[in-house]
Amino acid sequence: MERARESRRRRQLSRWFCRHLCLLGLLLVPARAADFDSGRWTLIEDNDGEFSSQDRHYTQGLQLSYLSSRLTPTSVIGRGADCLGALLPGFRASAGSTRRFDIAIGQQIFTPEDIHQVPPDSNDRPYAGWLYAGFSLLQQNHSNHLNELQVQFGVVGPAALGEQAQNGFHSLAGLRPADGWDSQLRNRGAIQLAYVYRRRIPLQLMHNYAFDAVPEAGFNIGSVLRYAEIGGLLRFGNALAANYGPAHVQPGLGGSDWFDADALGGSFLHWSIFAGGQLRSVYYNRLIDGARELVPDARIKARPFTFDAVAGGGLVLSPRVHLSLTATRRTGEFRGQKGFDLFGTALLSVAF
Repeated sequence: MERARESRRRRQLSRWFCRHLCLLGLLLVPARAADFDSGRWTLIEDNDGEFSSQDRHYTQGLQLSYLSSRLTPTSVIGRGADCLGALLPGFRASAGSTRRFDIAIGQQIFTPEDIHQVPPDSNDRPYAGWLYAGFSLLQQNHSNHLNELQVQFGVVGPAALGEQAQNGFHSLAGLRPADGWDSQLRNRGAIQLAYVYRRRIPLQLMHNYAFDAVPEAGFNIGSVLRYAEIGGLLRFGNALAANYGPAHVQPGLGGSDWFDADALGGSFLHWSIFAGGQLRSVYYNRLIDGARELVPDARIKARPFTFDAVAGGGLVLSPRVHLSLTATRRTGEFRGQKGFDLFGTALLSVAF
């Protein structure tokens, strides 16, 4: 009974957050926008209480990022991209190419299925926090090819403040705290390098409406995650040329903050709906495999393949304000996991 009340309370709080995020977006809509090519701030919140009563596994994620305006060829980062282009063809300067950079800071929280069992089940997902900062270079070629190279630095362990974030929120919300954080993964510094290529394949219809497909492929290597991925989105709407799908906290389908307000067209209200999936071939996941550092005979191990199915929609309320909501169904990430995970993602992106 107590757990059912907590689940209802968590769902109510998640819906409250989503409603107020949308309201904030509406309040930020300007009367007019003189310069569409300005920097954009994006806030993303993942929570498994938005679409389900679960409070387990990947239970919370929060990321704040800044996408720059177009880089000039003479800028320091632009010249650096020219050097990178000598090694990676996708970053070579060409007619019609556009470059931007993206910086981000974020936190993800992971827990076992039963957050009140002490000590936690050694064969369930361990408690872990992952705190990071990242820098990405993005280049769009021919208006429909996007290359993204990203490096992240951070820490896994108590220094990631996962316990403080989860139990601080539970305390404010009147929920029972998670009891097993004393058994979380130990502190370890981390570095990640990721590359993703996306392509937008449009099918134009009438009155600015279109379908498109956005296939993607990439990899992520480092001391926290090592995987290769392939996936894609199918979208319909009248706001498709501005981006390649909504950003998500990684790992996840899409994941790019790229947004080009000049490509929106002339409609007053821009919107899109989408669905898709991403398959990851996982070679290492410290957020799971690290459990054996706590209990050497633990049988837990990351599964070699994980699949995300996503669906959602987005609104562009002006060239400066973008909102989206996504539901993600993720297959089991470790051997012995019961069922799948379901979580929601709310996004607010604002240009100043």
